[in-house]
Amino acid sequence: VLRALAEAKARKLKTIAFLGRDGGFTRGSADVELLVRSDSTARIQEAHQLLLHVLCEAVEARLNK
Repeated sequence: VLRALAEAKARKLKTIAFLGRDGGFTRGSADVELLVRSDSTARIQEAHQLLLHVLCEAVEARLNK
């Protein structure tokens, strides 16, 4: 994951990281970090799923303009 983020940065691409708990070793490596502070893996995954749907809707709305 860190190598992929570094490669994206080298290519001047924007990155988004979906993180849980304290963000782990990936925290600080992406342009945008969506961090769900919870110790429950299920809650983190549910929140990430919701965030991904919201992000997709925003992209679709922008593409349909």
